[in-house]
Amino acid sequence: MDNENQELFIDLKDLMFSVLYSWKKIILVVIVFALLAVGVAFAKDHISLGNTDTVSSATIYLNVATTLKAFKQPKKAIPLFEKAFSIYSKDLEKNRSLLSGFYNNKALTLVDLKDFKGAIKCYNLALENLKFTDRELTDGAITFVNMAHLYDTLSNRQKTVDCLFSAFDLLNNEQNEHNGYYAYVLEKCAPSFRQFGYEKIADDFEKLSREIYERT
Repeated sequence: MDNENQELFIDLKDLMFSVLYSWKKIILVVIVFALLAVGVAFAKDHISLGNTDTVSSATIYLNVATTLKAFKQPKKAIPLFEKAFSIYSKDLEKNRSLLSGFYNNKALTLVDLKDFKGAIKCYNLALENLKFTDRELTDGAITFVNMAHLYDTLSNRQKTVDCLFSAFDLLNNEQNEHNGYYAYVLEKCAPSFRQFGYEKIADDFEKLSREIYERT
């Protein structure tokens, strides 16, 4: 049942990214706040019923923590990341793919807190929990791009470039399914390549992203 729910979530997420691409930003902002309100309310109800030790609960903690980070409250996010991990860690192999997203998002939060050593450790753990097949190729690319920005902050040009081209290799892997999520990742990664001086790569990613959106 858990696998079926996860596959449904991924399918709906692909469709969501494809649809949202064509909407105006103001509509998207309203929807994001509405979803956030619903998510927080659901989290309170879910936890008040005593359902605090399931993978679904851990994912709620992770989503709320990630939202707090996005709204510039990283210190408040850390305890929720820890609570999510305490649940995920009960079955590390079963929750491996979830842990990758967990570590990536926690790393971003640690960067906000200037804990760069901890962030690098989390990024590496995110990569260790990927098998780099199918959807995990793009997830790995996202982590490598995030690492590139971190190493740029640390003025380590060589590692910045290495991470960036690790992401490039994953995004160009033939196993990638050209769906809405892949197009979304290309669109979001392209500015990073442009920022670091790789205009042609950024242009190619944006062009492919538009072509995929037009087909979906």
